[in-house]
Amino acid sequence: LGSVKALQHALLLPHHTRDSPDMKMAFVMNRALAEGNYVRCLRLIRRLSFLQSCAIYRHIEQFRHHLLRVFNYGYSSRNCRYPLQRLANLLGMDSVSSAAELCQRHNLEVTDNSVCFQKSCYREPSPGPKQQEVGLVSRKQGNRTKSSIIHGHGVKPD
Repeated sequence: LGSVKALQHALLLPHHTRDSPDMKMAFVMNRALAEGNYVRCLRLIRRLSFLQSCAIYRHIEQFRHHLLRVFNYGYSSRNCRYPLQRLANLLGMDSVSSAAELCQRHNLEVTDNSVCFQKSCYREPSPGPKQQEVGLVSRKQGNRTKSSIIHGHGVKPD
């Protein structure tokens, strides 16, 4: 994801491979990342299968940090409050409290049900423990074992 070399290789693949739904999704995701559209990246993750979500898992935190940085510059104002529930939804967070915790790690002011973005307060957080991604990844597994998913058992064909 985000690799020019990988994109060049993918564009050289045979048409039947390049035009598959999975490859088209990979191209769309790569384009959204190249454009800096982190909201789109996080929305696209919701449409991925469990296995694809596992592959993209390591990038989710990066998307969220970039999205908060962009929002911090775009909505920076002492009087402007952004609804925390809406932000949690855009970030693909499992709960409002998880979104509030992420904002606080970025030194953003969180009150009741909103967050206040201010350029002067924002900071990049130090690396912390990975958050379990129930909504974006784990829930998609359902009651299937990882082994059965990898071997294609119980997976609905597209």
